[in-house]
Amino acid sequence: MDTIRIGMIGAGFMCKLHSIALKNYPMYFFPPEANVALQCIADSNVRLAEEGMARYGYKEYEEDWTKLIARGDVDAIDIVTPNWVHREMALEALKSGKPVFCEKPLSNTLEGAREVYEAARSARVVNAVGYNNRCIPAVTLAKQMIESGQLGEIYTFRTQYMQDWAIGEDVPMEWRLDIDKAGSGALGDICSHAIDLARYLVGNFAKVAAKSRTIIKKRPVSESAVLGLKKKREVLGYQEVKVDDEVEFLVEFTNGATGIFTSSRFAYGHKNTLDFEVYGSRGALKFTNEYLWELQYYSGTDPEDRQGYKKIKMGPMHPYGMSFWPIADLGVGYADLKCAEMSHFIEAVSKKDPFLVSANFYDGYKACQIIDAVQRSAREEKWVGITDD
Repeated sequence: MDTIRIGMIGAGFMCKLHSIALKNYPMYFFPPEANVALQCIADSNVRLAEEGMARYGYKEYEEDWTKLIARGDVDAIDIVTPNWVHREMALEALKSGKPVFCEKPLSNTLEGAREVYEAARSARVVNAVGYNNRCIPAVTLAKQMIESGQLGEIYTFRTQYMQDWAIGEDVPMEWRLDIDKAGSGALGDICSHAIDLARYLVGNFAKVAAKSRTIIKKRPVSESAVLGLKKKREVLGYQEVKVDDEVEFLVEFTNGATGIFTSSRFAYGHKNTLDFEVYGSRGALKFTNEYLWELQYYSGTDPEDRQGYKKIKMGPMHPYGMSFWPIADLGVGYADLKCAEMSHFIEAVSKKDPFLVSANFYDGYKACQIIDAVQRSAREEKWVGITDD
């Protein structure tokens, strides 16, 4: 059996998630397509690199990520750094001819995302982008039900992705609130996942009409600001906020369906809520990630006196079910979903088949294309078309 030696670029929050998923992959998806070795980790912060090596079990570390990519003992590159360096790192990794997994977005700009996608197409190597919500068993089942015609013609897709960590003028500036580093706010950070799910379940977007706003215009700057941590720190100054705090937009899909999207980081009570509803000519579906292991289904073909939403509990007979737990209601979690996503990447690398990943760089490019259209629509206050390329 092959052993795929992983080079991880970035030693922060997402490194933890990816490392857990990669280590658990052979246990969940047994027998594995290949063995996985956590070979090397890289971070420009030497302390984080050393800690990541010790904490997650990497054999070595590099301070320079370009040296990690060039190493002969690294077979595949996993990029889990903040947004603004994804493009540069992905392009360099693709030049090496090695398979690449990159967390979203591929770039903070549409031009950059297209450059990365086209480089991947030319390199003809396995490439994957981090939209792990596709691997939620209930979401995969929803796709199967839609594609089989169980819902009939799809009329409407409604979704919201809501958080509340940014509420309060005392929340310090961090890179997700800095437009030069993040590219956008709630739109790119969280709503991009809803955008990808809509493409996955319903199809490509034809045009969008959007409204967005920044609620808090200035943020205190302090050292070592951490996501969601409202700890009192010395204020070094204030920085203007130019990213969106909330966004709403309408969608017309290429197949004629319509969509309604809402996303905010100012929604009290929502720590990390992703909901969607799908309505068709024969039935409907509802899902919330607060109950990852459930999907609600309404059949419009049931007798009139028996109609109503039915709760489907994910178990061993559902997508990924046999890889997780033998009975329903034991549940799956955040790291489990990333493990499922990584199983596709490892299988694709082992079989040298780019089509086996759950989401590739083309999907990453399309998400960036839609984000760009939403931003333009909000600025220009008009419908903006999206090319189906």
